[in-house]
Amino acid sequence: MEGQLTTWDEERQRIECKDEGQPGFSWFRKMIYHMYEALETRNPNMPLMHRVADCVRDMGDEVWEKVDTFDLYLPVGDFDSPTITPNQRFGGKLFVQNMSMIPDSIRPILLSSNLTPEEVDRLAAGVREELKGPKVKQFFQFMYTWAVRK
Repeated sequence: MEGQLTTWDEERQRIECKDEGQPGFSWFRKMIYHMYEALETRNPNMPLMHRVADCVRDMGDEVWEKVDTFDLYLPVGDFDSPTITPNQRFGGKLFVQNMSMIPDSIRPILLSSNLTPEEVDRLAAGVREELKGPKVKQFFQFMYTWAVRK
């Protein structure tokens, strides 16, 4: 399982990170942006993270009998959308429970970037509040890759 550290709208188009006060601003999206930025500073290979399937396929047919992938988009928060199945809604609720704890988990990496402790605290509070009642309909993408070895 892998994922791009970004969010997607209902049409599965990438949502750009916006500044606070701009239409469509999201604390969650901002947190994901800063997390990715901090991780990429520490590991320049971060952009390859979402290319696991390509890497497996590049190993060739002599290694793998079959390689397949599928994407799962989970809603970031509880909102209505014609694109959400009951299973996605349930998965989204579990995802949101998990994400409400992530600001504390990633605090050290955010502090190692260009954010001050006050900015990290404000970001964490904004994310937690937004997860309770999102103003922006957004989805997080999980990319699953599986392969059968020869």
